[in-house]
Amino acid sequence: MATSLVAKGELRRLLLEELNPRQLQYVFLRASYDNLSKTETEIAELMPDTTVNTLYRWRFKDHAVERALKLIFIRPLETAIIQLERQSVKASKVIIDLMDSVDERIRLKAAQDVLDRLGLKGPDLIELRGEIQTIVEVDDAFLISRAQQVLEKRKLDAKTFDARATDVTEGDQG
Repeated sequence: MATSLVAKGELRRLLLEELNPRQLQYVFLRASYDNLSKTETEIAELMPDTTVNTLYRWRFKDHAVERALKLIFIRPLETAIIQLERQSVKASKVIIDLMDSVDERIRLKAAQDVLDRLGLKGPDLIELRGEIQTIVEVDDAFLISRAQQVLEKRKLDAKTFDARATDVTEGDQG
């Protein structure tokens, strides 16, 4: 991590040495205007004796200017990543310290976090819902008995229905 930052700093210095003073001014103006908030035309107005075409040529065809823009203009996300990388050891220490907590739930969560970050996460639990149909082998006597029960129930239901229908029709005639 420190090596990459040092290398970037060295590369920035080398690139700036490759740029002429007008290119250097353009790079700093471009970077100071949040990279894209000003157009090349607006920046050209701030740079006497420099045309818009020259700025476009520098920006898109001059490799030294292109590299300088990429290195000098550090986007907020890149800055945040660098800051987080610097704090990763501190964050790891917090999790490790939590593994010595008196509360067993905190210890368990900290241990799980360590294992998760090492790629040793256990499988997620999956909740399944539904019906399970079972097939039961039965003998013929059971099937005949069950069929008779169903038929008896249907006969009772049919009689009840007929009785209700009779009551309704008799009531209409009265």
